[in-house]
Amino acid sequence: MRWGLYFKHRYNKILAVTFATLAVGFFLAEVVIFYFGQGGLVVNSPNAFLRLVYFIFLGGILSYLLVTNINNDPRAYQAILMWIFWFIIDEIQAFFYSYSLFNVIKEDVGFIKAIVAIGPPAMSLLCLALGIVLYVTVRRYMFYSLNKFSTVRLFAIVYTVVLTLSYVLETVLVILMGAKVGLADIFLIVSKSCADIAMVFTLERLRRL
Repeated sequence: MRWGLYFKHRYNKILAVTFATLAVGFFLAEVVIFYFGQGGLVVNSPNAFLRLVYFIFLGGILSYLLVTNINNDPRAYQAILMWIFWFIIDEIQAFFYSYSLFNVIKEDVGFIKAIVAIGPPAMSLLCLALGIVLYVTVRRYMFYSLNKFSTVRLFAIVYTVVLTLSYVLETVLVILMGAKVGLADIFLIVSKSCADIAMVFTLERLRRL
């Protein structure tokens, strides 16, 4: 009974912490697989250092999101803004990457698959636009220049759904290219999806009454 009442009054925090924990867990699993999954420590690959920097930034943001939720810290707003900003930068990179793959598919594979390949760059542009709008919206709500939480919730949910679809399309594009989707890639996608969901429940937790 007590647990039922606790969940009823604290379900936003519980779900935010749960999904943030899953995000951190899948992220750590992805790091372990990336560096140790090939039978030894990966240190000599050309992108090892850049990947390490990527892991440090992403891991730091995910951990900050988790800790601020556990502690009921209002600085979770900052964690959300950091997460959205990081994704804006990530989507810029994803757009150029998926657009280059689109050109390869268009020339070497055929028109039908090229049509399918239009999805990821288009989704990257959409995610980029939504990310900028969501960043501005959350920041305005954080500093009390926006009082309508339903607007924040709407953009956060739409952003999360569109991002999830973009992950699926990018994975399909990689498969169309004949590349292998490894376990580490899947874990990273799941980690990002969990963090997106955690962001939505964190905003719900921080909602002004």
